Amino acid sequence: MAILLALAYIYLGIAGLIAAAPTSTPVSRCTSPTVDNGLVQCRSNKQELLCVIVCEKGYAFETGAREIQKSCDNTTGIWSPSAGFPDCVPGMCMGRLLTLVNDSDLSASSRFLGSRTLQTGPDRARLDAQVEASGLHVYAGGWKANLDSLDQYVQVEFNATMRVRGVVTQGRAVLDGDPANEYVTQYRLLYSDDGKAWRPYSSLKVSDQFLSGNHDRDTPYVNMLDCPFDARFVRINPLAWHEHIALRFDLLGCESDGFAPACVTPTTRTTLLTTTVTLDPNIVNKDPTTTSILTSTTVQRPNMCTALPPSSHGIMHCEQQTGSLVCVATCDEHYKFESNDLVIKRVCNQATGVWLGGPGIPKCIYNSAPTPLPPTNNYTNGCVTLKNECRQAGNGDFQACGGCHFFASCSEGYLYIRACPEQLLFDAISGVCDYHSRSCPNH
Repeated sequence: MAILLALAYIYLGIAGLIAAAPTSTPVSRCTSPTVDNGLVQCRSNKQELLCVIVCEKGYAFETGAREIQKSCDNTTGIWSPSAGFPDCVPGMCMGRLLTLVNDSDLSASSRFLGSRTLQTGPDRARLDAQVEASGLHVYAGGWKANLDSLDQYVQVEFNATMRVRGVVTQGRAVLDGDPANEYVTQYRLLYSDDGKAWRPYSSLKVSDQFLSGNHDRDTPYVNMLDCPFDARFVRINPLAWHEHIALRFDLLGCESDGFAPACVTPTTRTTLLTTTVTLDPNIVNKDPTTTSILTSTTVQRPNMCTALPPSSHGIMHCEQQTGSLVCVATCDEHYKFESNDLVIKRVCNQATGVWLGGPGIPKCIYNSAPTPLPPTNNYTNGCVTLKNECRQAGNGDFQACGGCHFFASCSEGYLYIRACPEQLLFDAISGVCDYHSRSCPNH
C-alpha cells in the first residue's frame, strides 16, 4: 500500500508540473511589408496579419488602386488575396480609365457559351471583378472567350480621347473549390481613333510589341508603356494563355491634353532594395523582356531591415526614410502601452540592420480609464489620435497627439501615425516637418 501511495504522489506531481507548464505562443510566419513611397499600416490578431497600404502624396499604385488591403495567415505565411505588393509610382496621369466607362462601352470578339447560367461577357472584364450570383445566373469573375484562338479580343470605347500609359491584367476569378486556373500570359495592344482603323502598340525598339501577361489568375500584372499613346478605342488581343482565354483588365492614364505623347528616354536610379533596376522615374515595368527601360545596376545601399510586427491590440506603421526604416507603434482604441506612452518609435539602420533602442515594443494592455491618455503637449491647433477623428478631418497631415516629432496622415479614412526625420518637429500650420514648430511651441 505504501508503494502504491508513493507512486500516486509521484504521478500527481508530474501531472501538476505538466499542467503548470506555460503554453508556447505560436510564432507568426508573416512579415510586415514595406513599400517605397508608400505608407503601411498593419495590425495582428491570433490568426492573421492585416495590412493596409496607401501611396504618399504625388504617388499612386501602379495598378491604379487607391489603397491595397491584404491579410497574411500567421500559420502558413501566405498572403491573400495574392502575394506581393504593387509599387507606388509618380501619380500624374495614372488613373484607372475603365472607371470612366459604362458596361455597354466594353465589347469582345466572343463570350463563353459552354454554360447556360455562367455569364462571361465583356462587362465582366473589369479589374478585380469577382463571381456574383443573381437569381438563376452566375456572373463570372472575368471575361472568357468562346474560342481559344488568336483572333479573340476584348476592347473598350471611351467618350473622349484618352492618354494610355499602362495596362493592368488579371486572370478569371473563381469561387473556392473551382479548379479553373485561366489567365492570359501574352497579348498585343491595339488602339484606334474610330474603332475601324487599328494600330498596334509599338515600343522604343519593337513595332507591334508583345506584352507579357499573368502568372496566376489573381495577381495584377502591370505593363507600363515607354511609348504612351492617345486613343478612343483600345483592344487587348491574347496571344498565349493558360487553360483558356480569360482576363480582367484596366488601363492607366488620363484624358489627353491634345499634344502628341512622346516616348520616355530611360534614366537610371538605384533603390534601397537588394535587387535594383534602372528605370524612368515616371514608369515601372515588371518584365525586362517587354521594354528597353529595365537594365541591371549595382546595389549601393543594402536594406538589412525587416518591418516590425504589431503587438496584440496594436498597430504598426513602417516607412523608409533616408538610410533608415522607421516604425511607429500605437495601440488600438481602449488600449494603451504598458509603458503609458501614446506613441513609440523604432529606427533601423538599413546598412547594418541594427535597431536603435532595440526592436522590442511594450505590450498593449486594456485601458480601464474612462478617457484616453491625455496628449503629451498642449498643441495650438489640436491633435489627432483616433481613426474617427481622421474621418472628420479629411485627407491631409495633422499634428499627432503622441509628441511634437509625430504627425498623423489621414488618407481615405485611414489614420497613419508617422515620425518626422531626426531633429525635426511637425508644424501643423505649414503641414511639414521643420526645425521649429509653431503648433507645438512648448517643446
